[in-house]
Amino acid sequence: KASWDEIWTWPKLPDGKTSNYGFGWGTVNVGETTYVSHGGGIAGFNSFIARFPNENLTVFVVANTNSRLIQPMAIDIAGLYLPKVGAVLAAQRAAKNAPPIADTDPETTKFLRSAFEKMVTGEISADLFDAAMQKALFPDRVKELKGPLGGQGAIKAFELMRAENNAEAKVRVYRITFESGLRVNAHFALDPQGKISGAGFRPEQ
Repeated sequence: KASWDEIWTWPKLPDGKTSNYGFGWGTVNVGETTYVSHGGGIAGFNSFIARFPNENLTVFVVANTNSRLIQPMAIDIAGLYLPKVGAVLAAQRAAKNAPPIADTDPETTKFLRSAFEKMVTGEISADLFDAAMQKALFPDRVKELKGPLGGQGAIKAFELMRAENNAEAKVRVYRITFESGLRVNAHFALDPQGKISGAGFRPEQ
């Protein structure tokens, strides 16, 4: 048990933050329920294992495809057996299908859409970011979006889902739909000088 606890524990990184990847196992929370997982594959197939140790449930999904959908498929299957997980997944689906909100600050949306499009094409300028983001992203990390998103085609929709303004930042969350059908949730923060001080992107599952 001591070994498994260590394998599944989030390690602390040198900068003081934690990673959700232990010794070979990722640890994820679905509401109050925790599962550990790992995926893998090569050209032509994919696999994923999700283990819910406290619920004595393990789900394997193997597929002769490179689809990214096998991980959510595994958790959907777990939701059939675990009511708490099923309830969280239902709430997530409802949120995913929620309509966009009214955009009362279209200039900010225009700026962030343009910045996102330039990130995807690899043409983004460091001048759009604050000093901390410049240090974190340039010159290498900013190129990471071009690989997975650069081949998804044109952006068909850039919908505002959440908007918050405070003394430190403007926070905006968008649902971005590509020509390929892929949808991405994008989180941005703008500092008082209008520089991008935070950005995160996650494909919808």
